[in-house]
Amino acid sequence: MNRQEQILRESLKVDNAVGFGKFFWNKYKKLLIECMDKYAKEYYKKQLPRIDLSTCEEGDLLISSQGAKLTYIAPTPYGGMTYLDHVVKYIEDVNGKKFTGECLGTRTNDGFAFSHNRLPTDHDIVAVIKQ
Repeated sequence: MNRQEQILRESLKVDNAVGFGKFFWNKYKKLLIECMDKYAKEYYKKQLPRIDLSTCEEGDLLISSQGAKLTYIAPTPYGGMTYLDHVVKYIEDVNGKKFTGECLGTRTNDGFAFSHNRLPTDHDIVAVIKQ
């Protein structure tokens, strides 16, 4: 996300409009967010390699777009996790610091951390290393 997009997202958090102006501001804000989401989806289609987590087996090593190492656990549902298609576990961050505890998360079939409203700072899966 470039600096202009960051400023725009921050400005959308502030809503000082009142009355009739507030009605138009909310419509304008919704339109801007839809345009930014469309831009983010196009960005991800161009930038990230294609991943298919449905071919993974338990224990496969996953690398996130932020450099963190994760391991594939299982397809959902797993335990209480049902949000997305697959369950992953964080192993270590980009600096090699180990995660403690469960540190579980879910991903879509194509490795995304969210099915909508994706950001470049998300830990999307960019590589699968079969074990």
